[in-house]
Amino acid sequence: MKQYLISTHKTDMSKITKEDFISPKEAIKLLPVKLTTIRSWIFYKKIPIVKMGGSVFIKKEVIAYIQNKGLPQSGLFQTDSGHIITK
Repeated sequence: MKQYLISTHKTDMSKITKEDFISPKEAIKLLPVKLTTIRSWIFYKKIPIVKMGGSVFIKKEVIAYIQNKGLPQSGLFQTDSGHIITK
C-alpha cells in the first residue's frame, strides 16, 4: 500500500494512505452540496486539498468536520484526531 506524506500546521509529518482521502465526486455523496460547490471551495481555498498524481483529493477528516460543524470561517479544521488542517 502506497503511503503519502502531508504536514499539518505543526511541523510534524504524518504518514497517511490514499484511503484517508476522497475525490470531490465522492464528497458530494457525503455532503448536501453540488460538485460545483466543492470545486468552488477548492478554487477559493476554503478547504484544504492534496494533489496525488495530478488528481485532487480531500481528507476524509475534513469532510467529517464539514458534516458535523459546517465550513469554518477561519479556514482551520480541527479534526477528531486533534490535528489542525489549514488551507
